[in-house]
Amino acid sequence: MEMQTQNKASSLVRKFANTYGVEHTRLLDTLKTTVFNQKDITTEQMMVLLVVADRYGLDPFTKEIYAFSPKEGREIIPIVSVDGWSKIINSNPNYDGAEFFYSDVMAKPGTMKVECHEWVECAIYRKGCSHPVRVREHLDEVYKEPKNKNGQYGSYTPVTPWQTHPKRMLRHRAFIQAGRIALGFGGIYDHDEGEQIVEAKNREYIDVTPSPALQPQGAIGQETYTDLNQPLNTMNNVTDLNSILEEQA
Repeated sequence: MEMQTQNKASSLVRKFANTYGVEHTRLLDTLKTTVFNQKDITTEQMMVLLVVADRYGLDPFTKEIYAFSPKEGREIIPIVSVDGWSKIINSNPNYDGAEFFYSDVMAKPGTMKVECHEWVECAIYRKGCSHPVRVREHLDEVYKEPKNKNGQYGSYTPVTPWQTHPKRMLRHRAFIQAGRIALGFGGIYDHDEGEQIVEAKNREYIDVTPSPALQPQGAIGQETYTDLNQPLNTMNNVTDLNSILEEQA
């Protein structure tokens, strides 16, 4: 089984190498510096991305697909650019066109430089279906303020496309989400989704297990709870919170 897996991986590397005219022995190292901005990416992680790129016919050298890696040793997150999403949606044999609708109400949250529609709706038509799939993306749900960064001359706030071209960004978002639902694309993400996943995976989680002092005591149905070693009445006898507070006082 392991030998079969290695043979499949080698075959996939040679396939990409032949497609792009690169020596197969150098392909993975080249992609590691092109697709990732990190040097600690493993060959196994790189192969995962190649499998996804091959499945959807995406070109990693033109950034149609690239990847984020939350932390060393964790799985990679395949990111498809707007050009990549446009390619796989338009090349899908069931795709039959798209239409956009825009809110008449404009908004300008936070540090956004220009106004933007409060929502953009994309309708994707699928061959053989009598009704399109409609997805509406709301600005207040997808817009994020840029985070401060530390540069050569101190802290600064970057200007992102969401500040300067929010209408285009919201339209892209609606198109991608509608395409995903209408045509069934899974396991790939856009840039904003990738950043959110990385933030979630890198976050330190807090242990919320109750301390021993607050654990149930006694038999089931007759539990008592201790707080600072002071016994309270059983929960079955609790009728008035104010009376309990007065007793403790």
